[in-house]
Amino acid sequence: MDPLVSIVIPVFNTEAYVQEAVKSALAQTYRNIEVIVVDDGSVDRSLFLVQQINDPRLRVFSQINQGACVARNRGIAESKGKYVKFLDSDDV
Repeated sequence: MDPLVSIVIPVFNTEAYVQEAVKSALAQTYRNIEVIVVDDGSVDRSLFLVQQINDPRLRVFSQINQGACVARNRGIAESKGKYVKFLDSDDV
C-alpha cells in the first residue's frame, strides 16, 4: 500500500476560499491521504464551512488564535502520515 500523506491546512478567516482549498486536497489522484484542517480562531464562517464537508479522510481541529506557525505545528502533531504537506487555506 502507498504511504499515508497528511495534508495540513491552517485556517484563519478564509471563508471565501477554504471549502475550495479543502476539496481540492481531497480530490488529489493520490488517494492515501488525510486532510487536517486547523482553524486558528477564525471569527468568520471558515470553521463552519469546513465542517460541512463530509469525507472520512478529513479531520478538523479548532484552537484559539495563536498564529499560522502554531496552527501548522498542531497539524503536524495530529498527523498520522509518513509524509506531511502544507496547503494554505486560500490555495487550490
